Amino acid sequence: MKRKYIVAALLFYVFGICTLFSAKIEKSMMTQATAVTIDTIDKMEIPLTALFRDAGGSDLYYAEEGIAWLEGLRAQECDSNYYSVDHSRQIIDGSFLGGQTVILSASRQPKNDERINILWERERIADRYLYLFAEECSPEDLSGKILLQSAEAILTEEPDANAPFFEEEAKDRQADLYGQKYNIYSLNDAEQMAQSLSKIIVLFAFSLLPILLLLFICIVPQRHAVLFWINMCLSATVLVIIACILPKIQFPPSWMPAENIFDFAHYRAMFTQIKDGLQALRYDKTLEIFAQAYKDAVWVAIAATSVSLLAVGAEVWTWKHCEKKSREDEA
Repeated sequence: MKRKYIVAALLFYVFGICTLFSAKIEKSMMTQATAVTIDTIDKMEIPLTALFRDAGGSDLYYAEEGIAWLEGLRAQECDSNYYSVDHSRQIIDGSFLGGQTVILSASRQPKNDERINILWERERIADRYLYLFAEECSPEDLSGKILLQSAEAILTEEPDANAPFFEEEAKDRQADLYGQKYNIYSLNDAEQMAQSLSKIIVLFAFSLLPILLLLFICIVPQRHAVLFWINMCLSATVLVIIACILPKIQFPPSWMPAENIFDFAHYRAMFTQIKDGLQALRYDKTLEIFAQAYKDAVWVAIAATSVSLLAVGAEVWTWKHCEKKSREDEA
């Protein structure tokens, strides 16, 4: 078996894996948003909460179909001349935005030409929101049923919450807290993210296994065809399994970093903040889920490493067996 065929097979497998993971990453990093189309007179009054605030001020965004390489729905900043803000009525007059799909809320601050996904319908579920304040909080200013509270943290019960969770949308409903520095976390999202860790480890471990095995038969002096075809079958099987499992792993939009999905410091900071807040509140339910998810991730990592070592060992044994048989045939 010539080395160039093995290298070609390795490159084909790497290309397939990268394609699957890049598609998943692109979908997970896409900003999720709700919107309304300004097509009738009664839809010309837009809630004031549709304004996205940042250091540069307040902006209104609409969704527009991109062209050429900017295909798909793209967020565009709306010219302030086309709408007016009525603070007394807490609305935006969208009379000049006829035909536009205006973004009402989003999982994070939209950017010009950024690809977005419009959620026309959202599921209503029971959730719990964790409020973490930079300074001592005032529970009387908080709307919602308070389950637990401490000096700088409050846990509320939300029996009819929107899913997926948007932090800025949740903040807009707490008008009495305007001016205070605080963060809101969905415990449903936090638990879902924690329970996804072991699945992520399994996928990455098994995606790397065929690469290790193909590299082995690429560097050994004698490359036997039987090993090549065994590894090709294994690579194809891994690709099919990952293609089936990957869409079932869902990452909460509220946990996605703004730029890089591999920003592990971002995830660690969020887990640490939530864990510290829950420990202050003595809320053990989610803490136990975190602890179990950590144990599962450790055991899965150990199991994946063991399976990989066994697979490499089996490949070495098969190669030696083929070598021995080849020498016996020559003799």
